[in-house]
Amino acid sequence: MNCSDLRVLVAIAKFNLKVFKSTVFLDYWTPVNWSKPKECDIACKFRSKKEKSWHEYRNFRRFRIGVKEDCSYVVASVGWWHSGINATLQRPKLNSTLSTGGPKNLNPPSIHDDEINDTIPMV
Repeated sequence: MNCSDLRVLVAIAKFNLKVFKSTVFLDYWTPVNWSKPKECDIACKFRSKKEKSWHEYRNFRRFRIGVKEDCSYVVASVGWWHSGINATLQRPKLNSTLSTGGPKNLNPPSIHDDEINDTIPMV
């Protein structure tokens, strides 16, 4: 089963509207395959209908997808919120060079001089 199929996303969105009635789902990312067959991980943005602020939360869930007799997809079961490799969005890596083109030195070398007493005195 290809979890990135649009019909899988529609089945998950319909399931969420039916089951999570006190939640407003704002955005879905494309579902990704899990190591087990017929299981898909999906990330979505949501907010609570009861909350007065418009703060958005992110949710990562694993859905088990079934196929009906008419070849349409249906959610067979849903897992709890989770994290993992497939749960988080892949962010682009930051450029590791400075604007001058040189590499960043994240750990500067420590300089130790034996002639300098830099110990903290005990009081």
